[in-house]
Amino acid sequence: MLDGLLKAHPEQLDYAGDDVHCIVRADSPVSGKVALATGGGSGHLPVFLGYVGKGMLDGCAVGDVFASPSAEQMLAVTQR
Repeated sequence: MLDGLLKAHPEQLDYAGDDVHCIVRADSPVSGKVALATGGGSGHLPVFLGYVGKGMLDGCAVGDVFASPSAEQMLAVTQR
């Protein structure tokens, strides 16, 4: 599902590094803006991805089914 969303919206979304469970704004980082990120279990998709974009979140990490993303996944989102 994540791959399809990124292929459908390459001008808006991108992967944060090598992890396909970490999604960020395609135009990130934004100079002078504090980055906002969220995350949650993949059983709740597409709720987190729908909030990534201009004027909203800068990224999200998606964990396993009904499980939070790992600390490493959240770090990858913040480092983009």
